[in-house]
Amino acid sequence: AERLQKNPDTVVLDVRQPHDVAKGYINAPGRVTIPLDDLFSRRREVPRGETLVICCQKGKRAPTAARYLLGKHFDNVVVLAGGVESWKKAGYPVAID
Repeated sequence: AERLQKNPDTVVLDVRQPHDVAKGYINAPGRVTIPLDDLFSRRREVPRGETLVICCQKGKRAPTAARYLLGKHFDNVVVLAGGVESWKKAGYPVAID
């Protein structure tokens, strides 16, 4: 949360399934939603050169995405500990379309 507030150039990569994203997402500039199962085929949609904060629902899928992207030479990859659930529990806002 602090990283997102201090650095507006940070990109949130949400690796949840669409039905989870529909329940609420972190509304950050440059947010990218790519389900973990699609990350391999859609990797080119992930911006390079920016700090990536990877989030999932509870913090279980994001580390897998982070390891994959680090292996593909992405720099500045951070996992949102506890996922969107912990973000909401901490009182941070989520957006719903």
